[in-house]
Amino acid sequence: MLAGSAFEEFAEYDWARFEAMRLDELHLVAQEDLFEARSLSVTTFLLSVIWTLSLRSIHCGNDCGNNSSSPCVAAAGQQRRSDERRRFGS
Repeated sequence: MLAGSAFEEFAEYDWARFEAMRLDELHLVAQEDLFEARSLSVTTFLLSVIWTLSLRSIHCGNDCGNNSSSPCVAAAGQQRRSDERRRFGS
């Protein structure tokens, strides 16, 4: 990770000042991009969790939570098996 300004020890030279400004700007852009990518990643994850939880709660109208023996989970399994039987003729 960059600590301080780029080419600090060559600050008295014109070529170093301009290159340091360019590198500092690139570093700032990279930090902004990283922050945005992390924010989008967290936002996407949270939205998927919210979506999953809301689908569970509206499936049967009960607040079944994460219980695999809940009525809506059992009903969903029965419905899926019934759909598969119709589709594949079993």
